[in-house]
Amino acid sequence: MQTWIEVETAGVNFGDERLNRRYELLLERMGDKPTLSIPAACHGWAETKAAYRFFDNDKTTAAKVLEPHRDATLERIRAHKLVIVAQDTTEIELQRERERVGGPLSDETRWGIYTHPLLALTPERVPLGVVETAIWSRDPVEFAKSQAEKRLARKAKPIEQKESVRWLDNLKQATAHLGDPARCVHVGDREAEALWRREYRPGWEPRV
Repeated sequence: MQTWIEVETAGVNFGDERLNRRYELLLERMGDKPTLSIPAACHGWAETKAAYRFFDNDKTTAAKVLEPHRDATLERIRAHKLVIVAQDTTEIELQRERERVGGPLSDETRWGIYTHPLLALTPERVPLGVVETAIWSRDPVEFAKSQAEKRLARKAKPIEQKESVRWLDNLKQATAHLGDPARCVHVGDREAEALWRREYRPGWEPRV
């Protein structure tokens, strides 16, 4: 019987076999105890250094990391006539006493990145996997502007340049991956509903 790692990495291709093997090993190490830090999950300093080199490699993009899992997810989806597609935004705080990564989150005292995954589930609420995800951070200079300045800037931008476009992008991606839109039941929060009503039209022709 195949292990879950073999299933989820069957299509892995970073363009370097060493990176492919490292990816599989990292999944094994971090999958055993996902709450551990990278040094704690790895078996020794050599593995830890190799893990950091993996994450620092230009070939290991977020899209490439997700790709084999997404392919496995789509294969599972094919066995179902109806799929629930849920999406929402999550904050990932990345800061230490002397180090901050990404940009401001809810306020300037907290820094990190945002991720917005598109999760597929069965009608019985069994997770099938992540189909797509958006990852971004906020510009500290823009974030520091007053609320009035931010409102004016948002109104002047087309939807494609706003953070909220993530909802429409995921909606478009779900339709592209799953084919028949009638197979999808989309789930989002109030922000998603308001945006879909305002911006979405068949063929995804966003209003500017």
